[in-house]
Amino acid sequence: MTKKVLKKLLDPLLGMFWRIKKKPYTIGYGYVKKKEIIKALEKSNKDLNVSNAKGLDERIVEYKWIFQHISNLKNKNLLDAGSTMNFDFILSRINSSNNITIQTLSPENQNYNKLNVSYVYEDLRNKVFHEEYFDYILCISTLEHIGFDNSLYNYTDSEMHKSEKNQNESYLETISEFKRTLKKDGKLLITIPFGKKAYFNHLQQFDSSDLKRIIKKFNPTDYKIKFSTYSKFQWVECNEEDCRESEIRVDLSKNTHDHLPSCRSICLIELIK
Repeated sequence: MTKKVLKKLLDPLLGMFWRIKKKPYTIGYGYVKKKEIIKALEKSNKDLNVSNAKGLDERIVEYKWIFQHISNLKNKNLLDAGSTMNFDFILSRINSSNNITIQTLSPENQNYNKLNVSYVYEDLRNKVFHEEYFDYILCISTLEHIGFDNSLYNYTDSEMHKSEKNQNESYLETISEFKRTLKKDGKLLITIPFGKKAYFNHLQQFDSSDLKRIIKKFNPTDYKIKFSTYSKFQWVECNEEDCRESEIRVDLSKNTHDHLPSCRSICLIELIK
């Protein structure tokens, strides 16, 4: 029996085990998360509500929102800034006529050149691309890590990605770089953890003041903002006031009543150059 066949047989069983325990990021979590993300993406509704999301992190909402913007794109240049799209079941949903570039700090285990994906290994703050090159830039749950210690994510040279001192506002350099490389009328799609301001070794949670800084730095011709929060084991679309007291969980050693492994609210930002 091949590993692929064995995995196909075991994954549903491990998923059932995780649904009982609901411990973040343990065996079975990845299978359940992928299954529910696919279900969410196959629904045609335009809201951000996801009902069957008990214990599932914000990615299920972020992908749903992203594909509301890019599912019909053709012959465009797309940048995934941070490599959150680097999964075959995600990339295969993007029309093959588009040119996809994934920019991240170091190579990852999975490579999808066969899906017309190119990889660039570089800090997002650095000038890498020509001006006005991309039609769309996607920055999903990445901005909060810029200027912080990224060695947690098992990059090839973990020492290189440690910050001697957290640079809390260096993400604004990335916003400037995004604007430089976007075409006129191009779109920047950003998602960030949102709520009470908080700093940790490897990330920060943004608040209303940070949101204003992001918009001011980009200085868009137009923009739209949405919010989503985790409530009663569901992700539901909401307003900014509903999120302001949300906290983020980084200590996974203890379980919580809602079983959620990360942030409780997110902000989804569409900026047009």
